[in-house]
Amino acid sequence: MAIARANHAVISLINTNILLCGGTSTGADTLKTCDLYDHSSGSGAILPTDSMSEARKDFALAPITISSFGEVLAIGGTAGTPLYFAEVYDLN
Repeated sequence: MAIARANHAVISLINTNILLCGGTSTGADTLKTCDLYDHSSGSGAILPTDSMSEARKDFALAPITISSFGEVLAIGGTAGTPLYFAEVYDLN
């Protein structure tokens, strides 16, 4: 991983890449950064990717399809207090 993290969410994507988002690096912070790993490279290379809109930990990622584009839905979690909203993470 680009940084150590716990309480993050991870999802395997259709193209065999792996997306890790959010979590905490110290136990006291909450991250909004994401790491995208190219599993097919054999070396686990980290690809450039955007951060989520909101920092969150202890949450879920779910694959969704909107207008034939593969996207990921980040749902709930906490950032000091519970989050009551979801966001779509665009992989394109």
